[in-house]
Amino acid sequence: MSQGNIEKKDPITAEVKDFSIYRSITGGPVCLRKYQGHEKHVIIPNVPGVGGILNGTFTGNTDIEVADFSQITCDRYEVQKGAFRNCVNLKKILFPQTGAQIWFDPQAFLGCTSLADENDLVIIGDTLYGSIRNKDDVRSVVIPQGIKKIAPRAFQHCNLWELTIPDSVEEIGNCAFLRTHLTVVELPNGLKKLGPGCFCGTDLKKIRIPGSVEVAQGFSSCDALREIIIENGVNRIDDLDWNSALKKIELPESIREISKGAFKWSNRA
Repeated sequence: MSQGNIEKKDPITAEVKDFSIYRSITGGPVCLRKYQGHEKHVIIPNVPGVGGILNGTFTGNTDIEVADFSQITCDRYEVQKGAFRNCVNLKKILFPQTGAQIWFDPQAFLGCTSLADENDLVIIGDTLYGSIRNKDDVRSVVIPQGIKKIAPRAFQHCNLWELTIPDSVEEIGNCAFLRTHLTVVELPNGLKKLGPGCFCGTDLKKIRIPGSVEVAQGFSSCDALREIIIENGVNRIDDLDWNSALKKIELPESIREISKGAFKWSNRA
């Protein structure tokens, strides 16, 4: 996609201190880029029309210790791959108190060693946001006990083969493990929410969805998936489509709704 600098006369420029801005000529959202300040605590400005932070915006910045998103109010604010690459002193991320959603690319914090735990995982509060490693180097992940949420896209497209999820996890975000190489996953019994596409395109062969989950979804386009066991307590079935190898499905009495197309292009026993 072609991109170009926004003109100096654009009124947004006057509201974005220490940043350049970038806009797609096709009409995409304006993004912040090329931070030029030296603050330790950087407040990400809330400017109408600005919807994210571009790749490389803070790359190599050794001053920043806190990235503060608390003023952001837009519904979805995207932080692109490499936005904070090698910000080795970055220790803290602050989030909005409103309903604004900050979506981080799995590679947004590459090399941010002060933000990660001893296993190179980025954990903020009770939420896991991914790893500071290059996605090709993320082969095995053991999620620590106490984590309640895995953020959207946390390990999307990573070279992930092994995954351990503790009993404390209650939510797996949209596309969290999309297109990874997982063949086996044990979902915890206390899990409450599976986001759309959370295990889409993986190499899973069998999955058990615990009864604590309200909506069974997130397992479309899993070409090796042969068996789905949905336990009693699940109320609705959504995206389990495009599973060409599917041979067996166990449905509980608790199911009240099966969405149209939930099993589209899937073999069914």
